[in-house]
Amino acid sequence: MEVKSEKGMSPMFLFFLGFAVLIAVWCIGTIILGIVQAEEEGLDIFRKYIEFFQLTKHHKTELGHYIYVKGIEYILCGLFFFAFPVYYMIIQKPKE
Repeated sequence: MEVKSEKGMSPMFLFFLGFAVLIAVWCIGTIILGIVQAEEEGLDIFRKYIEFFQLTKHHKTELGHYIYVKGIEYILCGLFFFAFPVYYMIIQKPKE
C-alpha cells in the first residue's frame, strides 16, 4: 500500500517536485545575481553562460558540426536508456 499525502500525492513525487523547484530557484537566483553584479550590459551575462557551457560552438566544417551534434544526441540517448528502465521499474512496482 502506497503512502499518500493529504492531497493524494506520493512522498517520492513531492521529493522530486521539491528538488526541481530548488534547482529552478537556484538557477534563477544565479542569473539574477550575475546580472546585478555584471559590470557590462546586463544581457551580456547570458552570452557568457552560453559560451561557458559551449552551447554555441563554432566548427570549421559542416562535418565537425554534425559530429558535435551527434555526440550530444548520443549522450542524451544514453541517459534516456538508463533513466527509462529505472522509471519503469518504479511505476510498475507491485502495490503491497
